[in-house]
Amino acid sequence: MLLVSGLSASAAEAPSQAMVVKISGSPQAILVPGGSPVTLKVGDALPPGAEIKTGPGSEVYFSPVGGAVTAVSQNSDITIQELSSDTDTTGVVKKQKVRLKLDSGVAVATLDPDKKNVNDYEISTPKGIAAARGTNFSASVTAADGTIITANADSVSFTQNGVTVVISQGQVSYTPIGGITTTVALTSVAAQSNPAIANAISSGVTAMASVLSGNLGSLSADSAANLAAKVTASACAAIPTQAASLTSQMVTAVAASPVLSGQASSNVIAAVITGASVAAPTQVAAIAAAAVSGLSTSAATSGATAAATTNAVAAVVTTAVSVDPGEASAISTAVTNATPSQATNVVVGLNNAASSGAITQTQASTAVTATAASSGGQSVQALNNQAAAAQSSSTSPSAAVISTSQGNAATNGGATAGSGATGVVAPPIPPTTTNQPASPN
Repeated sequence: MLLVSGLSASAAEAPSQAMVVKISGSPQAILVPGGSPVTLKVGDALPPGAEIKTGPGSEVYFSPVGGAVTAVSQNSDITIQELSSDTDTTGVVKKQKVRLKLDSGVAVATLDPDKKNVNDYEISTPKGIAAARGTNFSASVTAADGTIITANADSVSFTQNGVTVVISQGQVSYTPIGGITTTVALTSVAAQSNPAIANAISSGVTAMASVLSGNLGSLSADSAANLAAKVTASACAAIPTQAASLTSQMVTAVAASPVLSGQASSNVIAAVITGASVAAPTQVAAIAAAAVSGLSTSAATSGATAAATTNAVAAVVTTAVSVDPGEASAISTAVTNATPSQATNVVVGLNNAASSGAITQTQASTAVTATAASSGGQSVQALNNQAAAAQSSSTSPSAAVISTSQGNAATNGGATAGSGATGVVAPPIPPTTTNQPASPN
């Protein structure tokens, strides 16, 4: 290990190198100033000073330090300015520092909340510096739209001209070319009508989904659940017309995640569906239908077990009807119309919801009848028999998750789900605010 003069005997600071963990297209990097561009591949090391450039259709994910992943979208230019890690004499990381400079394009940071006490992560832009410790946020710099910072999960601090403000989850800081920086809720008309902001938000979902499905950041189950629920809720509140597709992308990633399985996977899916449904309450049926369709397609191509598919689909249905019990029949009909092959698992989800008290037996029976009518000829009795056979393999969301789903539907609060013993909370989207100086995050 390289010892740096001036550090105490109990700690050492080691310069780090980032590692490429995923690519698409042919992203390139200039590894040393003045060097020639090289085409990147998974496993390549990126030292401080490396400049990464992506063209049309290219993107790169790299891990600058443990528990952090930076996703660089197409047509972007970002430089790694500084990477370092401080450890104590036993090798335990006490602090890890990341300094990146985004000249153009979009970069999304995913930082493990479990490591917020050691993370010191910054992305500098032409208009200021975004800093965070345990969250998911997007930074966008374009010649046409200026600088955009979206807080997709938890808060991000933004320092400009010596003044630091906090961008809360569900807010965006926007500095147009030649304009003044303002911070507004992602639900504002201005945010929803700006394509650059919408792109930054959807990039956050895509990045988080990739991190989950590929285990790119080695997140714990609780951290994965925490970030997935919050990022989805923020995105659906910001772009409700895309709530179904955004949620489907995240749910499919959760089901594919190597760190989530069984009850943990079901609870995270429930958290994601709850967050999306509360954020876009008029889209609950569409959200559930798209999520189940995505899960069915993914299961067919990935070879997922029947039990795993039952668990995932049932979790979607159970949670969606728990959020909006009065629409149980409409939700089950929409799901079955979209994916008739999942009719049996829809009934499993309805039975789970009824067993937990989230919906009444009458609501469940009516919804099962609606499911049969949309299934392409299966009878209610046949579906009930098949569901009973599949029921033993189903791990429904925990009672705490379902109870919270019902409460959130009534209060428009956030999503809560336990991936294990720990609860996962996605707080409500904040109202529009103006910038106020605050302590750095």
